[in-house]
Formats: sequence, structure tokens, C-alpha cells
Amino acid sequence: MLPPFIEFLGAMVGETVGRFVIRVRVENAASLLVQHPAQSVTPIALESRFSSPTVFARALKQHFDMSATAWRKEERIAFNRGKKRKPMSSGPPSDR
Repeated sequence: MLPPFIEFLGAMVGETVGRFVIRVRVENAASLLVQHPAQSVTPIALESRFSSPTVFARALKQHFDMSATAWRKEERIAFNRGKKRKPMSSGPPSDR
């Protein structure tokens, strides 16, 4: 049985606590990739609390279905057009 807070949080955000933490880290790192285009992926991955750039790359690919380089390029294009991309894995699985 899970602690009541964990159950409550899962019900509120519609995902497990672990997935929530990973999603927040990926979205934070994705934002940093666009804000700091000259910075390499490694410090951004580590700053976002991923254990390695490889683990970050895998999480980013799973969340947005693209590499860090592609993400930076797509986001710059979207920003210049005034659009914001939506993550591929937002919400609980039943909402996809």
C-alpha cells in the first residue's frame, strides 16, 4: 500500500510520482536546451539531475520523440513562428 500523499499526488497529476519527476526534469532540460543553444547537452542533462547525457537523451526521445539537437531546432522554429510544441507523452496514458 502506498502512503496517502503518494496516492493523492498520483490522483492529482494522473501519473506515478516517478513519471512525474522524470517528466518535470525532461521539460526543464528541454527548456534549458532552447534557452542556452551554445551550451552542450552534458551540463544541461546533469543540471537537470539526469545521471548521464545518455539517460537524458533516452528520456527526451521518449517524451518528445526527437533528439536534443532536433528539439533545439524545432523549438527555435516554433518560437520564431510564435508557437509552442506540446510534449508527446503529456497526461495519463488514457488521454493519448
